[in-house]
Amino acid sequence: MSRLRKFISISVGLALSVGLVGAVIYRSDIIDQFRVWQYQPSSEIASLADRASMSDSGKYYFYIAHPKLEAADEFNQECRRAEPASALLGCYKSGTETIHIYDVDDSSLDGVEEVTAVHEMLHVAYARLSQSEREELSPLLESAYAKVEDDKLAERMDYYERDQPGSRENELHSILATEYADIGDELEDYYKKYFIDRNKVVELYNSYNQQFEYNESQADQLATKLEAQRAQIDAAVGQYESDMASLNQDIESFNQRAKSGEFTSQSEFASQRTALQSRSDQLSATRVSLMSQIDAYNSDVETLNALGREIERLNNSLDSMKAVE
Repeated sequence: MSRLRKFISISVGLALSVGLVGAVIYRSDIIDQFRVWQYQPSSEIASLADRASMSDSGKYYFYIAHPKLEAADEFNQECRRAEPASALLGCYKSGTETIHIYDVDDSSLDGVEEVTAVHEMLHVAYARLSQSEREELSPLLESAYAKVEDDKLAERMDYYERDQPGSRENELHSILATEYADIGDELEDYYKKYFIDRNKVVELYNSYNQQFEYNESQADQLATKLEAQRAQIDAAVGQYESDMASLNQDIESFNQRAKSGEFTSQSEFASQRTALQSRSDQLSATRVSLMSQIDAYNSDVETLNALGREIERLNNSLDSMKAVE
C-alpha cells in the first residue's frame, strides 16, 4: 500500500512537472492568443490587413500587437525617431506589444499604410521565431539582399545599424517581403505563411514609391541637362560679349576714319560699312538665339524647382513631425 501510494504520488508529481514545463513552453503562445481574442480591429485596420493580402496567420501576428492608425500628435508620442531627418511611418513596440501606424493624409500616397502595416506585422512574427529558425532564415535574407543591389536600401540598412544595432536581419525580414518582387524561391516559400498573395503588397509599395522614383529621376536628369546648358550658355554669352566689344571698337574706328576723311573712295567706305552691318546683323541674330536659349533654360529651372517642391510635398506627407509644425 505504501509503495502504491508512493508510486501514485510520484506519478502525480511527474504529471504536474510535465504540465508546468508545457505551460512555460506555450505561455507566450497562450498570451498571444488571448491578445488576439481581446482585440477587435477597427474597420480601417481590418481593411489594411485585407488589402495587403495578409493570410489568417499574418492577421494573427498583426492583431497580437493591437495595431492602431494614429494622427501625428499621438503617433509622435508612441514612435520616437533617432534621426530627425529620417521619417517614421510605423513602429512595433515589443515592450508593450503594440503596433502604431501613421495615418498619412495624402491620397496620392495610397498604399503606404498597408505596406507599413505588413512591415510592422513581420516584426511581430520575427520576434517569435526561435534562434534556430532565425539562423536558417539569415542566409536567405542576405542572399536576397545581395541580389537586390539597391543603393537606397544600403543607405537604409546603414541607418538601422546606427539607430538600432543588431536589427539587420529583423529589418531585412520586413523590407524584402514588402518592397521587392524577386527574392528567391526559398524565401518566397517562407513568406507564404503570412500572405495570401505577397505580390499585392509589393504592388501597393510600387504604386506610391514610383512617384518618388519618377520625380527624383526627372529631377536628376534635368539637373544634369541644366548643368550642361549653363556651361554652353555661359560660353556663348562670353563669345557674344567679346564679339560685340570687337564690333563696337571697329565701328568706332570706322566712324573716326570716316570723320577724318581717310577713305580713298566711296566704294571702300560702302564696302567696310556693309561688312560692319553684316557683323552687327549676325550678332543680333546670335543675341536672339541666346535669349531663346536662356528662356528655355529658365523654363527648365522652373520645372526643376516644381519637381523639387513636389518631392518635398510627398516627403512632408510621410513625415509626422512636419504635420505638427
